Amino acid sequence: MAIPSSEETPKPTPTVHVNNIPQTVTAKDLLTYLESAIGSSSIFALEIFSEHNNWKSRGTGRVQFETFEAKSKALTLSNDEKLLFKSHFLRLTDSKDDIVPRPYFTRNRLNNCTLHAGFPIGVDCMSVLETWEGVRSWVMPERNRLEFWVSMVVSVISLRFNLKILWSLLGIVLVIPNQMHFS
Repeated sequence: MAIPSSEETPKPTPTVHVNNIPQTVTAKDLLTYLESAIGSSSIFALEIFSEHNNWKSRGTGRVQFETFEAKSKALTLSNDEKLLFKSHFLRLTDSKDDIVPRPYFTRNRLNNCTLHAGFPIGVDCMSVLETWEGVRSWVMPERNRLEFWVSMVVSVISLRFNLKILWSLLGIVLVIPNQMHFS
């Protein structure tokens, strides 16, 4: 029997499957209830599965927590049958897939960054054409992805790059002070 390498072994996620959701409940109702039971701002994303022909709830969904601690607390409450919501005990089980893919390590989730766009004019010098403040950046080597969210006056622009392609085409070196270094 082959032993999977560490790259093949799935990493735990902060996401759970939720069963026994009352059919009349909206995502906002479930979010409000779970945050009152687990903690304010403990949920990153939430979805309730529905029938597409009539949008009626299937009674199941997924919740992605901000932290593994919040997930653990939710699973414990579920196992102890303490998640009673509108006369239904919510049943939580582990999920291998996140609702919104994001960096596994929180150190790779950066907020309030500055993004400079331009072109190189030397080994350590760049001619900057545009600069944006307050940018959210996610570096996901486990998904070979680099993402930026740039807030504009009216909307948010998402920029998504494949790290392998960037490195092979540009020989890029990404340095984020006090965080990480990829080359």
